Amino acid sequence: MSTATEVYRQLRQSRHRTYVKALKALNRNAPLLTILVAAISFVGGIAFNAFNAREKAAEVKVEQWRLALEKVAFDEANLLPTAYLMDSFRADSTYHDQARAIEAEALVRTNDPHKFDLMFAIMLRHTSNADQIDLIRIARTLSLELKGLYTSTSKKNLSLGQFLMNLQDAFAPNSDVHITVRLYCCGR
Repeated sequence: MSTATEVYRQLRQSRHRTYVKALKALNRNAPLLTILVAAISFVGGIAFNAFNAREKAAEVKVEQWRLALEKVAFDEANLLPTAYLMDSFRADSTYHDQARAIEAEALVRTNDPHKFDLMFAIMLRHTSNADQIDLIRIARTLSLELKGLYTSTSKKNLSLGQFLMNLQDAFAPNSDVHITVRLYCCGR
């Protein structure tokens, strides 16, 4: 029995020595461990704040987009403000395509050539290679409409260039088309 008791006592002493060594090592490295824990907490706090800031910015952007969509209107007086409003979202990849589509719709709905020029200039500001297809489609639509007008003119002696430069002179003076073109081109 004495050997079992001795083995047990030696085991307790060795455990005690191990604990003492561990506590001494912990005391010796306590300042280092304190700095390490503080640094990990600091980095974790910064990462958490950055994540929250990104989430908050995304929520703000969604709210701005929702408010902008409420302001979109396609009547003649609101077409230019709509185009400028949508232009403010074109740099954001999330809303780029939708903003571009609304801008294009506003562009083709205008009856004022000055507003058309301004809105077209707005669209050209942020044009990428992918957006060029939209511009080509709009130009093609306008080209087909103008070509249709050119083939229906009553004054056939005008070249296409003369026709495009002086639309109001291309039609009979009192025809419906002449009045519409005169209003569009000249605003009178």
